[in-house]
Amino acid sequence: MNVFFLTSWFPNRIHRNHGNFVARHARLVARDHRVTVVAVQEDPGLGFGKLEVVESTEEGCRVVRIYVGQPVGTPGPLRPLIRWNAYRRGVTRARSISGTADIVHGHALLDGGIMAAYYGRRWRVPHLITEHSSHYHQANALTGLRGILGRWACRRASVIMPVSSHLERSMRTLNTLEGRYRVVSNVVDVNTFSYVPPPDGNPFRLLHVSDFNEGPKNIQGLLRTFTGVRQTSGRPVVLHFAGDGDPEELQRKIRAANATNVTFSGPHTETEIAVQMKNCHAFILFSNYENQPVVLLEAQVSGRPCLATPVGGVPDIIVAGETGWLSPPGDEDAMARTIERMRDEYDRFQPERIRHRAVELYGEAAVRRALTEEYRKALHDRR
Repeated sequence: MNVFFLTSWFPNRIHRNHGNFVARHARLVARDHRVTVVAVQEDPGLGFGKLEVVESTEEGCRVVRIYVGQPVGTPGPLRPLIRWNAYRRGVTRARSISGTADIVHGHALLDGGIMAAYYGRRWRVPHLITEHSSHYHQANALTGLRGILGRWACRRASVIMPVSSHLERSMRTLNTLEGRYRVVSNVVDVNTFSYVPPPDGNPFRLLHVSDFNEGPKNIQGLLRTFTGVRQTSGRPVVLHFAGDGDPEELQRKIRAANATNVTFSGPHTETEIAVQMKNCHAFILFSNYENQPVVLLEAQVSGRPCLATPVGGVPDIIVAGETGWLSPPGDEDAMARTIERMRDEYDRFQPERIRHRAVELYGEAAVRRALTEEYRKALHDRR
């Protein structure tokens, strides 16, 4: 099949790891099909309305990136028109190098899913939508024209594939996005994120990986929590931050919290993050809100138990006492005690069992099978 991915979430020169989970889906699909990605990204360095098209071949996929000039102060009504023109330019180029699509796969309803619906209707081919965004965990997330177009795109989709059950419920009940649903997880490269036994000896190493975005990730809360952990001379706990956020801002927050035994590094490649996973004992997120954090999946595929808050799709990932523990969001004392429990009862976890479960749920084989089934069904139903 000839599959076009349309998305505004994809790694690019502005945001190195933005939408890396979409890139992993693209690489996976490219093992069985021809994949061309059309990705639109705002670039504040370009003049108003200007477009720059950059083509590449990446791990079996043809990628057409369109950088859009939308500087601060661009009138709101003009923004969707400028983005529409960017997709039009990218799709035209994609067709010139890859031919006509058999399937159009939109990633993120706004605006990849809407554009997939438009081109699916125009070309008379099926479109599918994968949704990753935590935006829909709030009621009435789509209003005005976006709501009209988003609901139209969902109704016409062959299938809507949220990455978690919780996201499906939120899309259905809180935002009345109607259509046929099937949960298809984000995917983890089980070879890159391979298993090695946890490090021997001291200290007990906790790892946090993110973009250090305060709103969802609650970095300051995590630092305050960590300062409340009761350290023991027998097994001290250290916390390492790895990611592509602002290191100076993170360092300022570490100093403000008067946190010791805390280090940070980044930005990192996917392979380097896999090494970070191997060098830790457990993984931690203290998020205010989430959808399906890929870093939790990567940690568990690496055989590492996780500490997190039961927000979004996280409860689908963490089985208490088997793959980690959950602690109430915002409760810093409770999370500090949960960290101590993880350190003191670490031997109860079975790392190889954690990995086996994660590979079965989030590995390439499971996700690849699900996507191929949906592509075939979409073509069959269209015929």
